[in-house]
Amino acid sequence: MKENPIPAHELDQKLAGLAQQKRRMGGVMAAGFLCLLADAMLLIPVPLLAPRVLGSVALPAVLLALAGFGLIAFGGAGSSRVGRQQDEIRQACAPLALKRVMDRLDKYDPDGSVGEGCFKEELGLPAYDRLGPRGSYIRGVLRGIPLEACHFTLQTERWEQEKGGREFKEYDTVFGGVMVVCRHGLQLQKDFAITQYTRYAGGLKTGNEAFDRAFAIDAKEGREVFGLLTPRYMEKLTAFSDELGGRALAMRFCGDGRLLLVLRNRRLLEFDGEAGNAAGLMEGLVEDLEGLGDILNRLEIPARGGQTAMEGAECG
Repeated sequence: MKENPIPAHELDQKLAGLAQQKRRMGGVMAAGFLCLLADAMLLIPVPLLAPRVLGSVALPAVLLALAGFGLIAFGGAGSSRVGRQQDEIRQACAPLALKRVMDRLDKYDPDGSVGEGCFKEELGLPAYDRLGPRGSYIRGVLRGIPLEACHFTLQTERWEQEKGGREFKEYDTVFGGVMVVCRHGLQLQKDFAITQYTRYAGGLKTGNEAFDRAFAIDAKEGREVFGLLTPRYMEKLTAFSDELGGRALAMRFCGDGRLLLVLRNRRLLEFDGEAGNAAGLMEGLVEDLEGLGDILNRLEIPARGGQTAMEGAECG
């Protein structure tokens, strides 16, 4: 991904113009909804009208409906076009923000993803039929922590039927967040997971009531788990979960040294639609990355200077 070649003042003008266009398209859609509302108000008393009046109401009602749907379609298409242009600018600026925040950037791919095998590991994620849109893949070192990460969605399928009887498939997003793959630094014989996304029948309990309410543990036996879950660390995780609003994270500690971290309802390098200039856009992207670094520090992910996150342990 090439870095943004547009001078800052030109980028400011483009962002300001796009923000104005987006507000304008929003106004067009609002006008369309107002037309439909007016149409509904016009038609509500129709059953009470005399037959001779119905003809005079029908034409305005049809015109209002056509105008409403037309304005909504036009505004929606315009908003989508503006969104794509804003996303292109975000993708061009993202490498600059990454290099500003990360110790080392090895790769950035706006459409990339961590290996699909990572999503098949037990993390308590909801059942799904396919991996949905993924992107903003990064690989490098952040605050001394070698990692790779991307945002992702999980989707379930459902079948709909048209009036003619033809069936077609639709997908609904049931989960979205960020997947981080790094190293945990523990000596483990077996994998275990700590998650807030499900409960396990007969799952391991710690005896810490607050922690056991907030988290579920998937483990064959507890010796290695309690090597990590000291009273201090359980208290820290519980407090951090409360700060994030609960049901926010899951971690899987793998015997091959990988640590898989899922952060719910987060995205990487997301465009701030309110950013009207280059400085505001860059600040938003930097804050997004700094926020991820803060989470890793709060979770006490160990730093390992020169290694790559997935050295000798690729997700399939």
